[in-house]
Amino acid sequence: MLPSASIHGEQAGDTVRVTLYREPNPVLVREAEVLACLDDAGVLTSFNACKAEDRRALLHEVFSQPDATRQEKKILALIATLDLQSTTR
Repeated sequence: MLPSASIHGEQAGDTVRVTLYREPNPVLVREAEVLACLDDAGVLTSFNACKAEDRRALLHEVFSQPDATRQEKKILALIATLDLQSTTR
């Protein structure tokens, strides 16, 4: 059900002003999502084979990025690195 324009005093064809606000804290990726990406890419086993300290450092690289786009790039780089490691073992 759509709200009636007449409630707001507008009629069909009226010019209205719309203000959009940027979300100040966008939801960035979570650890479970990163692990799911690694699993989908077939490199989760390689990730889990790393030392716990190394796994934390790799995840920190992803989570320290300021926005989702940069996090995505770090995840892709992580997948490429783990894939390369798994093929050289």
